[in-house]
Amino acid sequence: MQENSPKHILISRTDGIGDVILTLPLAGALKAHFPDCQISFLGRSYTKDVVACCSHIDHFLNWDEVAEGSLFDQMKLLKSTGAEMIFHVFPRKQVVVAAAAAKISVRIGTARRMHAFFRMTHKLWYSRKDSGLHEAQLNLKMLEALKFNEPYSDEQIADLYGFTTKPIMNGAALELLQNPFKVMLHPMSHGSAVEWPLSRYAQLIEEVSPQGIAIGVSGTERERNAIGNQLPWDKVVDLGGKLNLDQLIRTIGACNGLVAASTGPLHIASAAGIHALGLYSPKRPIHPLRWKPIGKQAEYLASAEHPEDGKLEIQVEDVAERIREWKASF
Repeated sequence: MQENSPKHILISRTDGIGDVILTLPLAGALKAHFPDCQISFLGRSYTKDVVACCSHIDHFLNWDEVAEGSLFDQMKLLKSTGAEMIFHVFPRKQVVVAAAAAKISVRIGTARRMHAFFRMTHKLWYSRKDSGLHEAQLNLKMLEALKFNEPYSDEQIADLYGFTTKPIMNGAALELLQNPFKVMLHPMSHGSAVEWPLSRYAQLIEEVSPQGIAIGVSGTERERNAIGNQLPWDKVVDLGGKLNLDQLIRTIGACNGLVAASTGPLHIASAAGIHALGLYSPKRPIHPLRWKPIGKQAEYLASAEHPEDGKLEIQVEDVAERIREWKASF
């Protein structure tokens, strides 16, 4: 096999939604280099709907179907693709071992751990934590193993998602989407990010909702219960616990903008090309240089310091002003 003309490439990223979103540009870059190749994506079942929105990916493999199975089952799943090349973006030990057992010819990934050192045919040595690069840039940096060394700007990355959302046909979001200008707020993060206080979200809703801006609030049922009565629900469309991931993706894509901390929905919004405002701590490695939203209309605000109480110190007026600017350009 010639490394410059693979027929089938496998990308492995078996972690969260935001991480998967920031891996999609790698698929776009691979399609640009190898337009005739097939690309399969190995991920967790709950990320399938995200991957389905990416035009660069031809097949989805569900790691959860074999995660608790034998090495033979895992090897068989990977071998079934016929892939000649695998990118271990998230080098889960079981996947690394299974890919080697499946005799995938080109196995690309970091070799900093023992289980990977002996199983990667193309070893990468850079540290993600200490690199100073964005997560999407780090994923694209894996192409250096194939001698593609060009750096990617934010603008280039935004063009590589290949992300398209489907229209909303019915459901809980229709009340929100019938409004001309609508913004989604996603206040919580399952503890994966430093959050903006709910009291600030409440103030934001009180300030912008009278200005012709329809607001939806999304989250899981558990998050909705945790929010309780801390938001003025009479001024928003309550979508907490009412949307599965496919419906959430569709709803975000149909909105004009979204505000959230560093979460999967924020990166969905940036990939979908709508206004996406991320709220961040400046602390490494969770700072915006590494995890900011990248998209055609993505932006972020960061607190001056990492909050000791775990809640971001970002002013309501600064967020409200961004939303008003979105509406003015609508």
